[in-house]
Amino acid sequence: MSVGKSLDGQANGERPLPQTLPLTQPSSKKWWHRKSGVNQSGKPRLWRRILRSPITWVIGLVTLFVFGAALFVAVAALHPSLYDWFRPSRYTGGQHTAVTTLQSENAIGGATGPLFVHPTNPRYFTDGTGRAIYLTGTHTWANFQDSGATDPPEVFDYTGYLDYLEARNHNFFRLWEWEQAKWGPWLSDEIYFGPMLYPRTGPGTALDGKPKFDVTQFNQAYFDRMRERVIQAGDRGMYVSIMLFDGWAIEDKGLGGGNPWLAHPFNASNNINGINGDPNNDNQGHEVHSMQIPAVTALQEAYVRKVIDTVNDLDNVLYEISNESHGGSWDWQYHMINFIKDYQNTLPQQHPVGMTVPWPGGDNSVLFNSPADWISPNNYFDPPVSDGSKVIISDTDHIWGIGGDREWVWKSFVRGHNPIFMDPYNCSPVWPPNPCNPDDPEWVSLRLNMGYTHAYANRINLAAMTPRGDLCSTQYCLANPVASGAEYLVYLPVGSTVTALLERAGVDRSPSLYLPGDSATTVDLTNTPGELAVEWFNPASGAVIDGGTVNGGAVRSFTAPFSGDAVLYLYQSTEDTTPPQISQVAAAALDVTAQISWVTDEPATRQVVYGLTPTPNISTTLMTNLATSHQVNLSGLTPATTYYYRVYSEDAQGNQAASEIFTFTTLAVEDVSRVFLAYVSRQSQAVTQSVTSCPEQ
Repeated sequence: MSVGKSLDGQANGERPLPQTLPLTQPSSKKWWHRKSGVNQSGKPRLWRRILRSPITWVIGLVTLFVFGAALFVAVAALHPSLYDWFRPSRYTGGQHTAVTTLQSENAIGGATGPLFVHPTNPRYFTDGTGRAIYLTGTHTWANFQDSGATDPPEVFDYTGYLDYLEARNHNFFRLWEWEQAKWGPWLSDEIYFGPMLYPRTGPGTALDGKPKFDVTQFNQAYFDRMRERVIQAGDRGMYVSIMLFDGWAIEDKGLGGGNPWLAHPFNASNNINGINGDPNNDNQGHEVHSMQIPAVTALQEAYVRKVIDTVNDLDNVLYEISNESHGGSWDWQYHMINFIKDYQNTLPQQHPVGMTVPWPGGDNSVLFNSPADWISPNNYFDPPVSDGSKVIISDTDHIWGIGGDREWVWKSFVRGHNPIFMDPYNCSPVWPPNPCNPDDPEWVSLRLNMGYTHAYANRINLAAMTPRGDLCSTQYCLANPVASGAEYLVYLPVGSTVTALLERAGVDRSPSLYLPGDSATTVDLTNTPGELAVEWFNPASGAVIDGGTVNGGAVRSFTAPFSGDAVLYLYQSTEDTTPPQISQVAAAALDVTAQISWVTDEPATRQVVYGLTPTPNISTTLMTNLATSHQVNLSGLTPATTYYYRVYSEDAQGNQAASEIFTFTTLAVEDVSRVFLAYVSRQSQAVTQSVTSCPEQ
């Protein structure tokens, strides 16, 4: 959690000016000399001569300016919006100052097939449509099994939770699984979970006072709920990662809270099947998340098969082996990943399998060396650039536990990660933190900005974009630096340069300490010589500002039109705005008819406007079938008359082209007969010659 800092005011140390009282009342003459700045000899006094000096005035003005600037910076450090007074409202030609709100709807829609790693940009998944699918959202501990201080626990409002995610434009969450029936390492008080995976049939009483489990049977209600919740999420366009096991369900993690192993079905005291998940009797269940007990592994494999059979036909599914199992669990997790993949290969659909970092003793290299399709590392406070070796779902749960801010969200996004948030959500008293405010401004902004990044991910051609920190001075940049259809998405953190200097000096900057923002960046547009649109996005307010256009082909500088962190989006429009090119316009006229012909450089419609004046106003019917060679017939014309005409063509994108105005003159009736007879005569001669040249049969 961030720690706020404040500066205590101190006395300024000023002393009152010394008061010197005259021994005698000065004469009026002496008083006048003092007030007028002259001495008794009539010459100006020294202080008067100093005040009259131009040098004195220059020094005074400079001092006043420096003092004012220092005062402004000091006040603006507490109120950054003051910087906006000095920012130009127009910083590029043709900028529009209207501010709109970024649309948060998911324009792409829900899943259209199972996810798999994108073949050309493996930082993301795809569903076979070719688009890169960016995953982001909030997850909370009770979104699958109910949990609480009462038995049975309060029922979680899952529909309300989905409403909450949808309102913030989130499209992903982890569906939490708890293996134990009671107790949690983070809490000294009692906490209950349900429904459970296995039925409590007895005979005998478990350590929590209830009937023992039969671990050879399944509680069908558990799987019915799982399927129903995944379907409900899919109906909202959301992907769900089903958590299969949980490291916080088998040991107390050394935190001094409750010991969940005492309520675990694989505890020898809690089942009727003779399963002992703690052969070393240390009152912890480390062994069940390892390969040490074949009987336990077989039961786990049966459970995993049941989960896969339950949801295999659903498109919006991912799997997570376990949440933060102990550091020695990696070989067991590898086994489970391969087991899932092998079993899925026998079924109609295959879904991605993920591995999250172990805790304690987590090592990110174990994730990158795993057979998992996606991973969640730890310690990514300032996320490194994703190289595409794994899809990275960067989770605040494995970085802070409870923490993160919108700056982290944007840094993760533009460096090729898929950021998600461990959300206290409704601040239940059985879950951290304590005290808890679900409307903490930092969390509110974080949630909103995950939705904003999702909106941009759907706008841009994400499949073609890669992290390119080398192209922008802030070093946080997603880019597709090509000559045509280029896009650049740049994040400008608050005080980025100052922060970088502090970090290089080994100083840890608290997120709550405001540092005046640079609000400026350079972007290398050398590979994009054309014109690009400029758009600014304010992560604090959700406002979009049209920044006009900029010419590429070189390194360009940009300054945000507001204070604080900012997002800069540069793009070339891929929409065809070029009208067809019209050429070879010609007219062939008789007495009362004429044929107009022309050619376009792309398929287009055809229409002619004609008349007796230089402003023709008679239109032919628009012919909408697209072609490059065009002919339009005119009829009902007057013989021996000059007509004016213009041709029109429109391409499939609605770009219309019009020719200049041409003229043609219809023939007189007698001229038509003469021309027509000559034409027929020539054609008859040609036919005769053709017939006589045929070989005899």
